[in-house]
Amino acid sequence: MNELKLRASYGTTGNQNIQARGVDSNLSTIFNLASAVRSLNSSQAGYLGAPSFGVAQIGNSDLRWEETQQWDLGFDFGVFKRLSGSFDIYNKRTLDSFDLTQISAANGSTQLNTNNGTIENKGIEFTWSVWVLIDDLLKNTKFKLSVNANGAYNKAQFRDLGVLDANTPGIYRINNDFIWREGGLINEYFQVPYAGVNPANGNLLFTDINGNLTESPVDADRRATGKNALPKYQGGFGFNASYKGFFADALFVYAFGAWKFDTDYNSLMDIRNADLFPVSTDLFNAWTPNNTNTDVPALAATNFDAG
Repeated sequence: MNELKLRASYGTTGNQNIQARGVDSNLSTIFNLASAVRSLNSSQAGYLGAPSFGVAQIGNSDLRWEETQQWDLGFDFGVFKRLSGSFDIYNKRTLDSFDLTQISAANGSTQLNTNNGTIENKGIEFTWSVWVLIDDLLKNTKFKLSVNANGAYNKAQFRDLGVLDANTPGIYRINNDFIWREGGLINEYFQVPYAGVNPANGNLLFTDINGNLTESPVDADRRATGKNALPKYQGGFGFNASYKGFFADALFVYAFGAWKFDTDYNSLMDIRNADLFPVSTDLFNAWTPNNTNTDVPALAATNFDAG
């Protein structure tokens, strides 16, 4: 062991990157607590088409900066002057997360800038690099080679939702397909599980909230899936080689643990697009009275848009 360094840190910071997230183009206006509204515009049409003024955005006198609390523990190491690396574990909490909250249109605006609860990111990171013993295997050579790798695991979840869960404690719907919930992932899929093709008629089958098969799921059959589109694991690996002034470097990256919905394939598998766009040859395996053991619904299925 020729190197060993221990590290620890803790800090609290305010978030100055709200503007880059597209929340608003004028931060000074957002935090102008004396102003009731940001601006008025006359682009709306009133009674009988007469010009009218509309509220562009309502002020929020309770608005606060986001605050991030983070601690890190880690160490750097070196062994035999050949192998080196680092390992870190971290926890990062963003308090008073800055987001838009839906409000009644009776206020003259449908959204309000608010502080919405706490988001926690926690995980581990590592890196290592090793010099391959080429110079010991091949005497008097100027060829050098090192290999390296790094990886990270991160879990992002909501500790609480703040004002967002006033009506449904612990859960906040993001359109039809996603939710935020306490202890859940960011933008967690909120779906009805697909169960395959009904061999009797070729329609799509789903699993309702009680675990029964149905061709006609309703919104109440949706459930939290514990899955989202953010990868749990990501990193890279590669090598660096050199010989008498010539060099070759390679870097590969990876990410897995993410769940994606293939919208392109979904379009290719929709027979209703056949008149205007290309469709997949997988449709040749669609359900027919003579082909009931298949995962492709009938071309004349009556519930393509269910779920």
